[in-house]
Amino acid sequence: MISCRFILATLCCLVSICNCSREERRLQQALTNAQLLLEIKAELHNTSSLSTWNSSTTDPCTAGWYGVVCGPNSNAVIELDLGIVGLSGTLPQAMSMLTSLQTLYLNVNAMSGPLPVSWSTLTNLNLLMLRNNSLTGTLPPQWSTLSNIKTLSVANNQLQASIPNSWTTPLANIKFLDLQGNTGMCGVVQPAFTLSVTVQQTGLGPTGCQPPPPPFPPPVPPPIVLPPPPFSLQFSPPPPPPSPPPSPPPFPPSPPPGPPPSPPSSHVNSWIQDNLALFIVIIILGFLFLLFLILAVVAFLWRRDAKKAEAAAIAAQKSAAAATAAAEATAAANRDLHNTLMHQQQQIAAAGLKDTSTPEVPPVEPTDPTNPGEDPRPVTVEGATVWATGDNMANTFHEYYGTKRTVDKAGIQLNNK
Repeated sequence: MISCRFILATLCCLVSICNCSREERRLQQALTNAQLLLEIKAELHNTSSLSTWNSSTTDPCTAGWYGVVCGPNSNAVIELDLGIVGLSGTLPQAMSMLTSLQTLYLNVNAMSGPLPVSWSTLTNLNLLMLRNNSLTGTLPPQWSTLSNIKTLSVANNQLQASIPNSWTTPLANIKFLDLQGNTGMCGVVQPAFTLSVTVQQTGLGPTGCQPPPPPFPPPVPPPIVLPPPPFSLQFSPPPPPPSPPPSPPPFPPSPPPGPPPSPPSSHVNSWIQDNLALFIVIIILGFLFLLFLILAVVAFLWRRDAKKAEAAAIAAQKSAAAATAAAEATAAANRDLHNTLMHQQQQIAAAGLKDTSTPEVPPVEPTDPTNPGEDPRPVTVEGATVWATGDNMANTFHEYYGTKRTVDKAGIQLNNK
């Protein structure tokens, strides 16, 4: 039991020692990176863009130093992006100590001087961009050790000579070698580089040196003719006409254009990979916005149809209510008419009259011609004037609704007003 505990304790100690050693190595690597980058900055000029490169932070990988990219599994610097930041001076010699460097951008600056021979230690380098500077000298033969390089651009500088013969075998797999714009370069392009070399505006070619085209001759100024002195009696011959300017020498035929340079795609691909998540988010948001518009249109159409249906239902209810009210009014009028007729019949029955329907008979005058001198007796029944003239007198009365009836009892005549 004791031996087991001893073994476990020993293993824990060893693990702790390994972790401590790993952390110490990481800190040592971070300090080394910071020191090397500060040395590189010290060799450059116009370094205002490198303000984050300072000694206040000890780990460039975690402190966000401008243009510095470290490896995912180590603190080694694998990329420096210092292009188009206005740097000047010579290419720093301390750069050769970053042996893990894979990508280096120093294009479009004001760098001058030769290409450093010491950079031959950057054996992991696969992309080097030095175009659009003021570099001079020749291509170092020692750079033949850069066997992993795939893209090398030194275009638009002031380099001379030709491609070193030592580059033929080690750098035969290079995919893009851009030498255009270096008018001082002269020599034969090796067959191994025929498909990868861009040599426009250089003296390189398949048959040897091709001198660059001569510059245009300066314009010939016209001759100066002095005016004659005033009040001179001497006649001088007229000045000769100005001689025509000499014709410029014929230009030598320009070399045939090579294949167009294919721009390095590693930087573009890395930018696309970094922004892939943003593109996906934009596409998803666009899809959601389109779906929202479709749902909004559907909801608008549904609400419009619902309002139309509701308005139609309200109109139908109003029509039904109006029809019901009209029917009730008609029924009430019929009931009132029926009640009026019944009431009149009850009054007539109460007066002891006998109601019989007879053919149309002209109305009888209020005075009985068979019984002169006897005046009728007025009686009022429901707004109608009733005239009583005798017991055996047959008279007629008019109802409210146009039917004529004969009353032969009590001698009563009803006249409709």
